[in-house]
Parts: sequence; C-alpha cells; structure tokens
Amino acid sequence: GAAILEQRPTIMRRYHTSTLAVQGMVKEVLDVSDEEVGSAAHLSKVDVLRRKGNSWLADYRRFVSPGRKSFAYTAAALGAVLGHYNAQGAKRPLQRRVRESAERELRTAEQALSAEITAVLSSGGAAARAGAIL
Repeated sequence: GAAILEQRPTIMRRYHTSTLAVQGMVKEVLDVSDEEVGSAAHLSKVDVLRRKGNSWLADYRRFVSPGRKSFAYTAAALGAVLGHYNAQGAKRPLQRRVRESAERELRTAEQALSAEITAVLSSGGAAARAGAIL
C-alpha cells in the first residue's frame, strides 16, 4: 500500500538496473553459437539466466508490470529463451524461430526501457530529482 508508494523511486531505480542486467544476460545466451551450446560456459550462462531471470520476474511482476512495456517485452524474451531450455534442455541449440522471436522481443524491450528512462529524466519531476532511474 502506502509504504510501497513511498519507496517507488527506489523500486524503479532497482527495476531499471535489474532489467538492464537481465536484458544483458538474455543477449549473452542468444549470442552463443550453435557450436558452443552445451559447453560449460554456455550451461553456466543458462543457469545464471534461469536463476536471475526468475528472481527478476518474482521481484517486479506485482510492482511494475501493469502497463510497463519494458517489463512485458523483457519477460517475453526471457520466457522464449527459458521455455526452450526448460523443454529441450540446455544442451540443444535454440530453434531459429525461438531465437528470432526472443531477439525481436528484446529489441522492443530495450527501446521501451530507454523511452521510460528518458521520459522520467526529461520530466524533471520529483522522481527524477530523487534518482528514480539509474
């Protein structure tokens, strides 16, 4: 309730930082070549993405998801990648359509997050003065 609203600048600062990190992890997994799939480095990246991605979803689903495009598109990209690895295992390369879908969702998520940060910073409002973004 009220306590959450009072903490909103802090929550949004953490959200933007965490979302950038999750988007980076999704990119790292998408950038792995088919030949590298199944390697120790790849399996480690998938494991980190699974743990941190699920934690990110749990942390922000209730507080920032309503109407927040960056959340929806980041969650869609994360879901596409993790859905593949949950169903197929981490030793199988991403299917082309899954990779293309995740890349498309991720590009849209990055644009949405950038627009959200820009909007807050350009508004000059109390949230921006309080350091609500990075």
